[in-house]
Amino acid sequence: MMPHALQSCWVLHSRPYRETSLLLDLLTEQEGRVRCVMRGVRGDGRRARQWRGVVQSFLPLQGSWGGRTELGTIRQLEPDGAPYLLAGTALYCGLYANELLTRLLYPGESVPGLLPRYAALLGQLGQAGSDALEPALRSFELDLLDLLGVCPDFSSDALTGASLKQHASYRYLPDSGFVEVMTGDPGVEGRVLLAIAQQDFSDPVVRRAAKRVVRQLLAPLLGDKPLASRALFETPLPALQVTPS
Repeated sequence: MMPHALQSCWVLHSRPYRETSLLLDLLTEQEGRVRCVMRGVRGDGRRARQWRGVVQSFLPLQGSWGGRTELGTIRQLEPDGAPYLLAGTALYCGLYANELLTRLLYPGESVPGLLPRYAALLGQLGQAGSDALEPALRSFELDLLDLLGVCPDFSSDALTGASLKQHASYRYLPDSGFVEVMTGDPGVEGRVLLAIAQQDFSDPVVRRAAKRVVRQLLAPLLGDKPLASRALFETPLPALQVTPS
């Protein structure tokens, strides 16, 4: 791994590494997710105290890293703005988004458009009332699937190519899309899928269906290991009944 010039990045996850270092998963502008070591930042020394406020989630950063292996070493890391101050369920949503990105992004693979979309999510979570948190999270999940090239078409029948019928029922075929099902067969109503396509989550029915569909889309990408952040939503805070997909 060659040294890099400064580029925009965010800390998705950090954990202790050896005696005094941290292992960081970064969301970066040019390389998607990268994993780097930041040395000498744990403990009570001057360097550790200096960097403690920098290595945190939801803080826009400029950084550079390098090294001879896939595991890079941080050369420079500095704030590039004010942190997004998330609390309560908004914080849970942010941690869920970070874990989702850590799990879904291949190391070193750039995803154009992801950084501004991630920053937009944090801005929405920081300002949203309780009713807006779930729509913000659903929109981000759908946009992420689209940026990764795995989001199906929510507006047309995968077999015929025709536009979805408002009152027909559809089910999702993996690697294909939505297909019409016989009357009485459980599925998702066309009007609901069309609302999801427009990211219009004003109807509770649409919100519930979007959660089910997005979870179905994420399942093969995440594999058998559950997302740890989903457990945060099992005992929601009062008046903030938001759940991840």
